[in-house]
Amino acid sequence: DDEDVSNPKPAPDIFLIAADRIGVCPTKCIGFEDADFGMKALKDAGFLYASDVRLLHMYPRNVESRRSSLCESMHNSDGDER
Repeated sequence: DDEDVSNPKPAPDIFLIAADRIGVCPTKCIGFEDADFGMKALKDAGFLYASDVRLLHMYPRNVESRRSSLCESMHNSDGDER
């Protein structure tokens, strides 16, 4: 929690304050988010680019999902438990 942030996401306040603190215009900033409210906040802040990290190949939930799928397919393919 930051006392300078009056409104929580999806309001853009937190991103505008962050850009101001590092001395960069929001239209030249790149933001990373893992929630719909954050993505909306980045857009409303006018950031140059907003990356939805949930779509990244190495996002932890995606890695865990791939690992579970791989283990399940290995188990089902030959009847062996490995």
